Amino acid sequence: MVATVLPPTSLNASSTSASPIVGAPARLITATDYLAGISADPHWCNIVAQFVEFEKSLGYLDGKIAVHMLAPGKHRPKEVSTWVKNARAADPVIKNPVTFGVQWWMWYAELQPECRKAVEGHLQRVTPENNEWTELHKGTINGFYGLLASLGWWMKAAEVSGEATETLDTALSDVSWALELMSHAANTKHASPGSEEGAASKKVRID
Repeated sequence: MVATVLPPTSLNASSTSASPIVGAPARLITATDYLAGISADPHWCNIVAQFVEFEKSLGYLDGKIAVHMLAPGKHRPKEVSTWVKNARAADPVIKNPVTFGVQWWMWYAELQPECRKAVEGHLQRVTPENNEWTELHKGTINGFYGLLASLGWWMKAAEVSGEATETLDTALSDVSWALELMSHAANTKHASPGSEEGAASKKVRID
């Protein structure tokens, strides 16, 4: 049985840096530049680097295929819906970062594997069986990128207003942890001989 641990409320800086994006499609380079421009905070820069590795581990998937799209769920913030509807043309104005943060966390939490869900909105730091992240394991700008971009809005709004909270620190820490595990899961599957998922990923890899 895997031990149950609640996510920490503080971040540990990491020396991880993004590998050169060799063979990546233009949309990923644009998305990465956008994320990197949100903040120069070292913790955020580390998460952006992890996002690049996550996309790379998936083989740079085609975001137009429905199976790779992140579900809006019941709690996706309206700001995210508007942003997507407007072709991500302009960042939304987050008037109340605390309220937005609560909504963002509810959305993020509902997309988690069942084994991670706990009472009162907390998430357990537990690795899913077979490292399956069905609802979160989505590449491209229609996938995990939307969660990450909106997390960046929350962080930026909190910095401007001075209303940073432990919940925000927890969200940043948990996203970093999840990205690392999902990248490892994808790399493991792609390396498995005869794996159907590995074969499928090779078909869409951009060399």
